[in-house]
Amino acid sequence: MQHTAQSPNECSNKSLSSKTQHFAFAYMPRETKKAVTYLPRMFTQKHYPTTIAPETLDKYLANGWHPMGQAMYTCNFSFFNSKLHSAIWTRTCLRDYTFRGSNLRLMRRNGRRFRVEYRPFELSEAHEKLFERYSAAFDGRLALSLKMYLLDERDRNIFQTMETRIYDGDQLIAYSCFHLGEEGLASIIGVYDPDYRRYSLGYYTLLLEVAYGIREGFSYFYPGYVIPGNPRFDYKLRTGHIEFFQFDRNIWRPWEEFGPQFDPLQVALERLYRVGNILNKQLIPWRLLYNPFFEGNLFGLHSNSYLEQPVMLEVWPQMQPDYLVVVYYDQRYSAWVAALCELERDYFLAFCILQDMGLDNTDNMLTNLLNKVHYRFANRPEQLLPHLAQFKQQLISGHLPE
Repeated sequence: MQHTAQSPNECSNKSLSSKTQHFAFAYMPRETKKAVTYLPRMFTQKHYPTTIAPETLDKYLANGWHPMGQAMYTCNFSFFNSKLHSAIWTRTCLRDYTFRGSNLRLMRRNGRRFRVEYRPFELSEAHEKLFERYSAAFDGRLALSLKMYLLDERDRNIFQTMETRIYDGDQLIAYSCFHLGEEGLASIIGVYDPDYRRYSLGYYTLLLEVAYGIREGFSYFYPGYVIPGNPRFDYKLRTGHIEFFQFDRNIWRPWEEFGPQFDPLQVALERLYRVGNILNKQLIPWRLLYNPFFEGNLFGLHSNSYLEQPVMLEVWPQMQPDYLVVVYYDQRYSAWVAALCELERDYFLAFCILQDMGLDNTDNMLTNLLNKVHYRFANRPEQLLPHLAQFKQQLISGHLPE
């Protein structure tokens, strides 16, 4: 099976839903519409297709999405170890790919020591037993079983899934699962026996997936996202030939170009502190505030009103117990936004979300959901001031929406 390679721009400019784009455009100011040349989307989304063809999987992958269980998922931010981080989607370009010397040595060493098999994935008791051993030694949270992790406890798989298997004699000591598209393949999970940790079997299976992609003529290998500065994710960069997804322009760039200007969190903070300096000159108090509920749509919050921004400035903090005035920079539209928001005091839902995210430190974090009541776009940060003054007057007068 030979695949025709696509250029990064050809691949990334495929929109998943023009209907969604038109809906978003209808509610944007005219000057903001002119600046948008990509598909607006939420920072975190999850789709649940009942079937997914290989070419459809390619479109998702090329637009910065990745399989999660029996769904497709994307995000640009992630709370990890109780802190907000950027999530940068990556891929390895397999055209004219050559393995680095260190990777070749690992493959040769393990190739002499162990037996390797590729086969279509079939869940077995051996998979689950090894997953249980791996989970017990894993530093973090995993699903209770491989069936839950990979299949969402279903008996039907919507993906075309292959696996690598590593044997020491007749003993299964490692495996990995990856989904096939038409042009790309997506790495899903690597599992290994902790007793064999010194052989780097998790990374070894990832290299075997890359080798499979090269042999079968695939163009791209998608290992998932990395968190800049966090060494836990660096193994995804060790294959070389890495590209990263610039979500606000829907294009892929060589990893060598990555810097703060492409880091969503760093961009957001720089824009917010720029607003903070303007507010300081006006003697307007503010504080930086993180919003762990920006992924609320994953928890059943599908209202267009809830605030899905992960970081913002709260202006005039604690001026009114039920309402907040906030400022954020929306990277999807390259615009600053001032918003008057109402606290949604659903304590049980808030508790469930915070627990699910594993947050144990809520300093400078919202502990309740926010619903947008009024919001105004601005092309420049100083244009926010009259909007903020209007919102403040509403708070003082008590003329607030019911």
